[in-house]
Amino acid sequence: MATTICFIIWVLFVTDTVWTRSVRQVYEASDPEDWTMYDFDCPRECFCPPSFPTALYCENRGLKEIPAIPSRIRYLYLENNLIETIPEKPFENATQLRWINLNKNKITNYGIEKGALSQLKKLLFLFLEDNELEEVPSPLPRSLEQLQLARNKVSRIPQGTFSNLENLTLLDLQHNKLLDNAFQRDTFKGLKNLMQLNMAKNALRNMPPRLPANTMQLFLDNNSIEGIPENYFNVIPKVAFLRLNHNKLSDAGLPSSGFNVSSILDLQLSHNQLTKVPKISAHLQHLHLDHNKIRNQNSQPLVRGKYHWDGILSPCVPFQQVGAKESINYDSETYDATLEDLDHLYNYENIPVGRAEIEIATVMPSGNRELLTPPPQPEEAEEEEEEESTPRLIDGSSPQEPEFTGVLGPQTNEDFPTCLLCTCISTTVYCDDHELDAIPPLPKNTAYFYSRFNRIKKINKNDFASLNDLRRIDLTSNLISEIDEDAFRKLPQLRELVLRDNKIRQLPELPTTLRFIDISNNRLGRKGIKQEAFKDMYDLHHLYLTDNNLDHIPLPLPENLRALHLQNNNILEMHEDTFCNVKNLTYIRKALEDIRLDGNPINLSKTPQAYMCLPRLPIGSLI
Repeated sequence: MATTICFIIWVLFVTDTVWTRSVRQVYEASDPEDWTMYDFDCPRECFCPPSFPTALYCENRGLKEIPAIPSRIRYLYLENNLIETIPEKPFENATQLRWINLNKNKITNYGIEKGALSQLKKLLFLFLEDNELEEVPSPLPRSLEQLQLARNKVSRIPQGTFSNLENLTLLDLQHNKLLDNAFQRDTFKGLKNLMQLNMAKNALRNMPPRLPANTMQLFLDNNSIEGIPENYFNVIPKVAFLRLNHNKLSDAGLPSSGFNVSSILDLQLSHNQLTKVPKISAHLQHLHLDHNKIRNQNSQPLVRGKYHWDGILSPCVPFQQVGAKESINYDSETYDATLEDLDHLYNYENIPVGRAEIEIATVMPSGNRELLTPPPQPEEAEEEEEEESTPRLIDGSSPQEPEFTGVLGPQTNEDFPTCLLCTCISTTVYCDDHELDAIPPLPKNTAYFYSRFNRIKKINKNDFASLNDLRRIDLTSNLISEIDEDAFRKLPQLRELVLRDNKIRQLPELPTTLRFIDISNNRLGRKGIKQEAFKDMYDLHHLYLTDNNLDHIPLPLPENLRALHLQNNNILEMHEDTFCNVKNLTYIRKALEDIRLDGNPINLSKTPQAYMCLPRLPIGSLI
C-alpha cells in the first residue's frame, strides 16, 4: 500500500514539473502576446488584474508580511490578513502609491518602521482600521488626504503628528481609547483643510480643544462629555454636522447661546440628560433629542415641523427659533415607534423650504476635498496631470459622474438622506458599520456600493432596481439569509459581487456580466447553486466559494476563469472532464492557474488525468 501511495505521489510530482513545464512552453510559444511585464512582477500571493495594471489585490490571503510592491502600483489592498509590521523595504519602489488599505491586520506602532509611510510622497488615502495601534502613527506623508484609524487602541497623539498634514480632509479616530489628556492646545495645528473629524466611541469627558477652523463634520457620539465651553463654536465657524449622541450633556453644561450657530444643519443630541430644548438656529434642518428628560416644550409658541423626544413625535418647533418659511426635522435614528405607525396622529409633511434648502444643497456630507471644492476651470483642468480615479473594481472601470437626486441623495425610511447617514464620494456609497438592517435607498447613478459589517438580513427585489450604472456590490459580514430571485439579475453593468460572511443558502440568478464573485463563508449546499449558474459568464475571472457546504464543483466553468477557490467544503469527487476535454488531448486550459480544493474530503491523487490540461495542479489532499 505504501509503495502504491509513493508511486502515485511520484507520478503527480512528475506531472507538476515536466507536464506543467511543457504546458507553459506551448502557452508561451503559441500566445506570446498574452504575457506582459505585469505577469512577472506581480507578487505570487496577490492578484494583478491585467486590465487594471495600477492595482494590486492581496486581501484575505493570510499574509504575515507585506510583499514587494511593484513600482507601477497606485492602489494597494492588503486588508484582512495577519500583517504585524510595515517595513520600508516593500515600498522602496512604490513611489506612485495613492491608496493603501491595511484594515483588519495586527499592526502595532512598534511594527511601523520610521519612514516607511512618510517616504510615500503621493499617498492620499491610508486605511489602518481594526489593528493594534496605541498611538497615531508618525511621521506621515504631507500628501495624505484621508487617515482612517477606527477600532484600534489609540490613546496617544504624539506632539507634532499633524503639523505637516495640511492636505488632510478626513481624520477618523472612532472607537479607540482617547482620554482628555491625549489633546494639547496645538494637537490639531497644521490641519488647515480638515473637514471631517470622527472621535466617537472614546472616553472623552470634555470637548477636544482648538479644532481646525474648517471642520464641517464633528462626530463625538458615545463619549462621556458633560459640557460645552462658552463660545466653543467660534473656532469652528463652518461646522454643519454635529453629533453628540450618547453623552452626559445637561442643561447646565451648555453655553448660554446653546446651539444657536447659523452653520449647523444637523444636530444630534439623543441619549443625554437634557430637560429643556436648547436654543437652536433658524438654519437647522435636523434636530435629534430623543432619550433625554424633556417633558414639555417650555410653554413656547410653536410652529409646524418635526419634533421628537422619548418616543413622542410632535409636529411643532419653538417659534422664536425657526423662521416661518423654513423647516426643522426633529428626528432620530432610533425611534420608539416608526413613522408609519404614527401617521394617524400627525401630518409629518415639512413646510416648504425656502432659503434653508438652498443652503443645505451647498454642503456635502463627505470629508473628501474633491466634493467640497468647485470643479476646476477649463484652463486649470488642461494643466492638471491626468490620473486614474480611485478604483472600486478590479477591472479598473471608471465611474460616470454622479447625477444624484439632491446633493445628499434619496431619503431613507426614516426620512434621512442616504448620503448623510453614509458617505458618498463621487459615484461610490460607503455604508460600512452603520448597524443597518436593510439596504438604504441609493442615488440612481451609484456605481460602487459598500455596506459591510451591518445587520442586513434580506435583499429585496427593488433594493437595486433601476441602478443601471451599478458595478460593484460588497455586503461582506451581514446576516443575509434571503435574496430575491430578481435582486441582481437585471443589473446590466454589475462586474463584482461580494457576499462573503453571511448566511446565504440559495444563490439567485446572477447577471452574465460578472467578473468577480465571492460568496465565501456562507451556507450553500447541494442545491444552493443553480445548474449551469456560471456557464454564460464569459468574463468571469474569479470565483470564490470557500467555507460552504458544497458537495460538487459547479459546472460548467467559464473558459476565462483564472481562480477557483473551493476550500473547506464537502466535495468528494472529481471527473476527468471537470477541467479538461477528454475528447481533445491537446486541449490546454491556460487561464485557470489557481485552484484551491484543500479542506475537502476529496483525494486528488485518484484522478491525476483530470489536471493534465492545467498549467498548475490544484491545491488539495493527495492521500
